Order: sequence, then structure tokens, then C-alpha cells
Amino acid sequence: MKRLIYFIGLIILFSVVSFGCQKDAQSKGTLYTPYADIINPPDTFMIYYNSLSYGAQLSGKIQFKADAVWSITQLPGTPLLAWFNRADKTDPFQFAAETTVGLQGNYGYDLSVKNTTAPNGVSIYLQFIKKNQSYDTFSTKY
Repeated sequence: MKRLIYFIGLIILFSVVSFGCQKDAQSKGTLYTPYADIINPPDTFMIYYNSLSYGAQLSGKIQFKADAVWSITQLPGTPLLAWFNRADKTDPFQFAAETTVGLQGNYGYDLSVKNTTAPNGVSIYLQFIKKNQSYDTFSTKY
């Protein structure tokens, strides 16, 4: 009986330690959802799309405080169809699992994602990191 109690205690201890050591994507900046407008986000942030079923599309508004170059990465790398729309442009800016793009400040963007690859649904983060590059000289802008 004493061995069983020690064994169960070790299993619980191992479970707590291993769970506490796992890194979660949420620890990489401020976390937003696509259901509320994102205005003037920080230099590093994430948008979490929870349980996006196959064929489902979510859109939200995002506005940056200044012109900047942003690195955008989908975490995990399950590719979703993702794009920005602007009222003054006719074509959307579609991007893949990783992209770097110059985005204009003080202008509203519609950011949309659509699950076209995961038949069983997917939960995914879009991570935005502001790059230390000149917006004026960067070639890819939208």
C-alpha cells in the first residue's frame, strides 16, 4: 500500500512538472481574439482563432498607430487562407504561413482567415512582430 501511494505521488509530481515546463504560444505577447476591433496593438501580439471549423471564415478590424513593417506567422504552421482588405484597394493582400509586410498606420484593415485545409477544424494563432526596418524603404506594402 505504501508503494502504491509513493507511485501515485510520483506520477502526480511528474505530471505537474511536465505540464509546467511546456511553453504555450500565448506567452509570446498580448493576446487578442478576432471578435473585437484591435486598435494600436503593441509591438508583439497574437490573435487567437479557436476551433475554426472547415470552411469557416472569421474577420476582424485592426488598426496600427504608425507605419511599420510587420512579421506575421501562423502558429502552429497549419496553413490557413489569410488576407487583409482595405477600402481604398481593390485587391486583397493574401499571405501564407509566414510573411513580412509594411502596413500603414492610422488606417483600418479588415483581417480575415478561412480554414481551407483542416477538415477536423483548427485552433491557430497569428503572431505579429514589429520589425526594426524602415517602412519607407521596405518593398512589400499594403
